[in-house]
Amino acid sequence: MIRHVWSVLCGNSSIDHQTSIISLLNVIEQLNLVIPKQLEHINVPVPFEVVSLWASDSITSLEQGKCRVTFVNPQGVQTILSLADIKVSAEQNCRTITRSQMFKLDGQGKYEFIVELQQGENESWDSVAKVPLQVKYTIDKKEIDESSTY
Repeated sequence: MIRHVWSVLCGNSSIDHQTSIISLLNVIEQLNLVIPKQLEHINVPVPFEVVSLWASDSITSLEQGKCRVTFVNPQGVQTILSLADIKVSAEQNCRTITRSQMFKLDGQGKYEFIVELQQGENESWDSVAKVPLQVKYTIDKKEIDESSTY
């Protein structure tokens, strides 16, 4: 069986090609945004990654499955961000990295990245991790004050 070890939302990751050690940089737990006016939908050009580590409980065979990462907004609307194949054995773990250049936000509140696993003959997806992201907006009063003087 494939086992989910961890998932982290971060700004980026770096893998040392000699040692295969991964560094997770700029872990993201919350976005605090200053915006010019109250917007329903906003695209925030901040790159991010959801990095997951997978291992095998089997000591003899290669295990295969699929990983899916879904972004869920505070209203419960889901957007699939990635699908990836997973291959793990007793000697070799697997990492999956979902990359994006932008957060597509629908207001303030709690967002989640849901990491799911599908393995074997089972066609259903099992949720193995929920990575939270809190989003808070502040209206830029300076810009509002300047625009109202015209």
